[in-house]
Amino acid sequence: MAATAVLMAALPTGTGPFMVAEFYGREAGITARVVLVSTIASLVTITLYLSLR
Repeated sequence: MAATAVLMAALPTGTGPFMVAEFYGREAGITARVVLVSTIASLVTITLYLSLR
């Protein structure tokens, strides 16, 4: 159960927050960068986690 929680925490931010920011006209550019950075970071974190398991 703990391994599943750790793996879920390593996943990137979804596009939902970007769609909400775009809809309300609030900081869509920053939200897009967060989605991009979290996706790139998740590649590293998930790979490391799975290699250590």
